[in-house]
Amino acid sequence: MEQQEIESLVQYVTEKIVQKLNLSTRSEKHLLFVDQAVADYPKEVIEPLKEEFQLIVPYEIEKSEAVGLLVKRLSFQQMSALSQLQVVDYTTKLCVRCLLNGLPVWVLSYEVEPKLLRKEASYPLWKKVSEIYEQVQRLGIVSIKNTYELTEKIQCYQSKKQKSTQGKKEFLTEKKLKEQLTKGRSFQDILAENQLTPLARDYYLQWKLNRKSE
Repeated sequence: MEQQEIESLVQYVTEKIVQKLNLSTRSEKHLLFVDQAVADYPKEVIEPLKEEFQLIVPYEIEKSEAVGLLVKRLSFQQMSALSQLQVVDYTTKLCVRCLLNGLPVWVLSYEVEPKLLRKEASYPLWKKVSEIYEQVQRLGIVSIKNTYELTEKIQCYQSKKQKSTQGKKEFLTEKKLKEQLTKGRSFQDILAENQLTPLARDYYLQWKLNRKSE
């Protein structure tokens, strides 16, 4: 097990123990996952982020906890592996887990940049590297240049996430539907806030038929 993994495991276990004791170590800031110790990131990038986000190296990825993952640097080997969703080390494992949980991944720098490689490498090599780079981008691993750009992307992600959750209705079973009706609520109000399961919908349709026959 890598040192980063051990440290994140200790942090994860500590948080779980504290939760059991009904204590909270978390601030009101949103979580932003990082793949390296905070001190290893460029100061001009990490300092502004520390004011807005709680930065942690995670052991376990939980979709609801963070706004995404910030990766300091991807090597060509890591980029090549991620283009096929393969795990070769701790960083690629974090990236894949975040992607599978619907979390975006932002990268500060790459070992190999297609634009720079174009001047030095042969066309077939440049084309292959470009394809890998584009595949990584399509999967949701996006390059960023500075804190301002990252903050914009985080805000955009949060806005999309909020819109996707707005208007979602909970499913209501037949039993729950009957309970709501006995409390005096109308079908109109219930349907405005909930989706009906097949049995609940059958009950509702039968109720409509009964009303028409009266």
